[in-house]
Amino acid sequence: MAPYVLAFSLPLLLFPLRKLNRYLYVFALALAWSLFAGLRLGIGGNDYFAYEGFYGALRDLIYGSADPRLEPLFRWLGLASKALGIGFHGFLSLSALLAILPAVYVIDRHSDGEPVALIVFGIEWMLYGSFVIIRQSIAMGLAFLAYDALKEKRLIWFTAFVAIAAGFHYSALLLFVLPLFMKTLDYRLRTAFFASACALLCALELFLNIGALEGSQISLLNKLLHYLGPGGANRLNLLNVAEILALSVLAHRYLREELPLFRNAYFLYICFAILALQDAIFIRFGWYFEIAIVLLIPTMLREAWKRRYEGQIVSLGLFLYYAAKIARWLLTNADGLGGFLPYRWILG
Repeated sequence: MAPYVLAFSLPLLLFPLRKLNRYLYVFALALAWSLFAGLRLGIGGNDYFAYEGFYGALRDLIYGSADPRLEPLFRWLGLASKALGIGFHGFLSLSALLAILPAVYVIDRHSDGEPVALIVFGIEWMLYGSFVIIRQSIAMGLAFLAYDALKEKRLIWFTAFVAIAAGFHYSALLLFVLPLFMKTLDYRLRTAFFASACALLCALELFLNIGALEGSQISLLNKLLHYLGPGGANRLNLLNVAEILALSVLAHRYLREELPLFRNAYFLYICFAILALQDAIFIRFGWYFEIAIVLLIPTMLREAWKRRYEGQIVSLGLFLYYAAKIARWLLTNADGLGGFLPYRWILG
């Protein structure tokens, strides 16, 4: 447990560097997290061993030796790394750096000199992204740059970042809808999106579970408990539902009409989260929009601290929630060892 606590504390521990140079702080934090991810040994479930097999099969710069099921830029990244004589864990570290560095840069740029949003990013995305969903994690790192470019209305750069991200994971093409959501959504349009997501959820439940009407059925209570346990991986966990509700309330109270692009992106994530109540695969698409919340948190906290006691309550609530969330993730992925997932690395 201690290595994870240390990793998540790095935005705070390294923060004195920011007073010397912001770019030094950003690079040092991104590099430390990347090495934490890249030097791990056997952690990351089946994905870890799948990527190990992918990298082991590469032959110099022979494109045909790369797994054809993977996206072209990721294949070329692997081929180039192998041609340069970089080992598998060096490749993992490089992949993590490509994912983490742009994210840390953009988050720090929007954080008003506070490390809170980076701590949330570390807990929410750094660990799972750089340990498991490596290709999509790189795409999400580039998505942060795309958000930043779109906010500044640099559409050419936005298009370039999304196109490159799609070269690492095709799902990043979803980001091309973001220019349609740069202004505050009319409540009627917002309601229509929400209702459509709910209707699609009902349709999916009907068509995919119609056989359950004739066979044995799981009671609602058992299903809810199922979501909370390790077996809930097939559907969105209820902890995520609680998070969505709480953050939506906080955004409504403290943001109002501020940052419409980021607010609308998070609303799109909520629509995907509704579908994920049927199957968690939908949340993989929603992650491109969920990352907007980490860009909203600094403003949210700043506004909360302007009100008596609310700053303390909101800050404590965020800390306790994300601490509980990562504890649950470590417990439910402990490889059957009956405790927190032990950190193992190649040096010992």
